[in-house]
Amino acid sequence: MKSLILLVCLLLTACATQNRAAAPDLKNTYIDCTNRQSFESYLNRQLSLTDMDKVSLDPVERQYYAAIKDRLWTLRSTCR
Repeated sequence: MKSLILLVCLLLTACATQNRAAAPDLKNTYIDCTNRQSFESYLNRQLSLTDMDKVSLDPVERQYYAAIKDRLWTLRSTCR
């Protein structure tokens, strides 16, 4: 019974975490115009996970932010 409770707790906490994609993975994301809305919501969700205070200080955050903005720009300019 204890192991079942532990397993349920682990599964529930795993669902509550938010995972950020790596900047190179974002840069290599293929833009599919037929799914424009879902791509845009995904990229906006990734953008919300960016720590805006660190963008000017941390090169990793800057790369991540730039990759998201690039994909959003590409999405909006190619898929009309």
